[in-house]
Amino acid sequence: MLKNVLKVLAAIPVVIGLFVLIGGLLSRSSWSVQSQIEIAAPPEAVFHYIGDLQTWPGWSAWSAEADATVRWASEPGRPASGVGQVQTWEGERMGSGRRELLEADPLRGIRYRELSNRFEGEGRIQLERIAGGTRVTWSHSGDVGNNLPARLFVKAFEKEALAPALERSLAKLKPLVETLQPAQLDPDPSTVDAPPAPPPGHHDHGLLGHDDEEDGPHEH
Repeated sequence: MLKNVLKVLAAIPVVIGLFVLIGGLLSRSSWSVQSQIEIAAPPEAVFHYIGDLQTWPGWSAWSAEADATVRWASEPGRPASGVGQVQTWEGERMGSGRRELLEADPLRGIRYRELSNRFEGEGRIQLERIAGGTRVTWSHSGDVGNNLPARLFVKAFEKEALAPALERSLAKLKPLVETLQPAQLDPDPSTVDAPPAPPPGHHDHGLLGHDDEEDGPHEH
């Protein structure tokens, strides 16, 4: 009887290992989510917040509300704002990581990269001027690669954690932007860093992911 019990106990780790292996191989490794909101303010006003990583703890879902122990810092030797700005974080629930601003345009939005001890991803916050304000579209994608245990949780992370977090962040950003005073805006958007101009004949697929002139008007 005791031998049988020991055999069952010994087999449990093997069964769990097979479950993780098979489940991980059958599960996708990547995620992609998107959220959108309309804000009654010009793109430059939205950029005032999204283009400065130091403001993110005040409106994004990844803040002290999510992790009371989190501590934010600017990476030494990096620009205080604009392209190249890097923000780091460390907390008991949020883990540790860094966010780097790769592109920044006051009229079109930003592109950034995130790297943490839990995942690696890239995001875009696109700005589109519309009647009465700005349409803000936030997309985020990433991949856990060959981390089979992590693959088991990608779908849940995407639908139950990341997507709602983007929605909450945009909902919190909206009133901040709409009450922003014009005097607080950068008077000269050209002072904000932007990627160098592409060579002749090159089609830029950066912030918007397509060539505006070729695509023509957008349908929503």
